[in-house]
Amino acid sequence: MGGDYHSDNNSDDNQPDEVDSNDSNSEVSDDIISYLLKERGIKDPSQIKFEGENGQLQTRDWNDLTLEE
Repeated sequence: MGGDYHSDNNSDDNQPDEVDSNDSNSEVSDDIISYLLKERGIKDPSQIKFEGENGQLQTRDWNDLTLEE
């Protein structure tokens, strides 16, 4: 009378730890952006120089830029 015993018990001991996908996606996104900026020669994304409308150079932080900029 032996047989396989299958438990439907959903205890936390058998469940993988949940990962906060928002944090991990944000970190991956930041790493990709940092990588791409470094590939273009920008080593410090907080010190990016742009030419303003008046022709003068402005230093801006990448994180402060809007999507339009």
